[in-house]
Amino acid sequence: MKQTRLFAVILSLALCLSALPAVAAEPALRFEDVEAPELFLAPSSSVSVPAGLDTDALRAAILAGARAQETWIDVSAFSLSVSNDLAYLRDLLQHDMPELCNLADGGYSYSWDGADTIYALKLHYADLTHEESEARYTAFFAAADRLLEGIRGNDALSDAQKALLLHDRLAVRVAYDYDNYLSNTIPQDSYTAYGALVLRTAVCQGYSAAYLYLLREAGIDSEICSSQTINHAWNIVYLGGVPYHVDVTWDDPTEDLTGQVLHDHFLLSTDTMLVRHRMTQADHSTAPVDTTYESYAWTRSHAQIVLLDGALWFLDADTGELCQLGADGAAVPTGASFSAAWPHPEEGYTWIGFFGRLETDGENLLYSLPDGVYRYSPASGASERIAEAGLGNTRGRAVFGFALDRENEKLVCEIRNAPNEITDREFQYFPYSLPQAPAASLTLSLLSRADGSFGAFAALYPADMTNDQILADTAGALALYTAVPGDASAADGLFAQPVSFPEVAPGAYRLLLTKAGKHAPRILSVTLGASDADLGGIALWLYGDVNNDGAANARDALQISRYAAGKSSVLDSGSDEDLAAYRLRAADVNRDGEVNSKDALQISRCAAGKSSQLDLLP
Repeated sequence: MKQTRLFAVILSLALCLSALPAVAAEPALRFEDVEAPELFLAPSSSVSVPAGLDTDALRAAILAGARAQETWIDVSAFSLSVSNDLAYLRDLLQHDMPELCNLADGGYSYSWDGADTIYALKLHYADLTHEESEARYTAFFAAADRLLEGIRGNDALSDAQKALLLHDRLAVRVAYDYDNYLSNTIPQDSYTAYGALVLRTAVCQGYSAAYLYLLREAGIDSEICSSQTINHAWNIVYLGGVPYHVDVTWDDPTEDLTGQVLHDHFLLSTDTMLVRHRMTQADHSTAPVDTTYESYAWTRSHAQIVLLDGALWFLDADTGELCQLGADGAAVPTGASFSAAWPHPEEGYTWIGFFGRLETDGENLLYSLPDGVYRYSPASGASERIAEAGLGNTRGRAVFGFALDRENEKLVCEIRNAPNEITDREFQYFPYSLPQAPAASLTLSLLSRADGSFGAFAALYPADMTNDQILADTAGALALYTAVPGDASAADGLFAQPVSFPEVAPGAYRLLLTKAGKHAPRILSVTLGASDADLGGIALWLYGDVNNDGAANARDALQISRYAAGKSSVLDSGSDEDLAAYRLRAADVNRDGEVNSKDALQISRCAAGKSSQLDLLP
């Protein structure tokens, strides 16, 4: 009897243990490092994007994890394989995500699940606190936004015009890190887009990385191209699927000359690029063969080409004539000419050519002549000198460089004795108040099912940001405007919170509204003019409440089940794209990116008073 009872106890214990979930083994780790010489190895031409991969979502996941300095970034949802996709990941991290601002020089590690699927990435971070890291990201995106102003989302501009404006703005902003190059002490930041955009100092890798990021934000495909023969990197830019060479670094003088931008390496074929790079060996991409843009009028400009009132303006480097750039690349004379003679140090001589530089304050054109800076009104055709340079009594001293420092609202004049010599140069600065764009207030009432202001957040983002990019910005660092909602008052079962953005520049935006209490975040498009706008009441829905009746119940589960089965449902109703996307977001209660029977099951469990994934929502 004792033996029988002991056997029964053992059997019972075994059955209990068999019912316990198995403890997952620690994923096996493999490592891959990208060595420093990879800086001048372009992305592998044989590596393609994995079929079906949502690259934007993968970028957003990696960026969010890197900004949070996560030890392991979960990428298991993207079905990347150890056997096929490591080269793609290497190229993505090394060449195709220049917005990563807190990485150390080196590679990455990955974990896998033992069945060929990559589970997580471990990036090598620089020695920065979280606050220092976030400050770098904030500064990076702010600097990029300044260069993208008027370009991103502007459908009136062609891709060639966008690429041109970004080429010029980047060249004016960045100085080649020449001193460190000569002494072989180039810091890691100079190889990065962060160095170019924020520190304003870079070498070719930093220029090309920054240009890659700016082009992508403007909706233009590009990639980094490089040559080990000359230890140099630049960009391949695709216009309508056709590739071209663009080298911002070689179009930016070394030493840096304020406001000077060349266009000798912009949208070239390989044959022309080889000649202008003075190369005899093409150990880089040779795909570009089209020569369409090589005779365009921008080649006659040695200064920045600027965007004003929807037109591209430039100065003819030979005559000083002010021109607009036609859609066909031809110069369209405006009738204005700023010709002037720059004095030579030798008595009786002047320099051949025109050395004025061009800027815009958003309402007028600003240009330099030998004695200072002038303002030209396209509307009236009138010019006036707004800054007189102090040239002393030395013959040949003149303004050879000029730029507008928007951040500090100053005109910068570079005084030299010769067009391309920096000996005895000096900089003079003049205060300049930028015209202020009209601003208006935006107000709304945030309607929700939860009391209080805790957990509420409202922000305006650039109109061309995707929903995934906005939702990944958990800290609101990419927001253009952020509002603090006020206290809520209750009526008819809803809580209303006033939200106000006091001064918003006219334009198109994406409005994000979030609130704790199991509410799904809402994103909608907003276009503002110069007058105040009130959007009225905008409701946040509870997760699972796809018919917005205030509760996630069997009716919602039914609608989701019909949708998952391909039948008509409330999720298909209406023509408002923002609202349709919001219904689907609210229906995705397990937040796996899909709306299916799994979500319906969780809602049904919640409606029946059983535990569900809805309980895990904040």
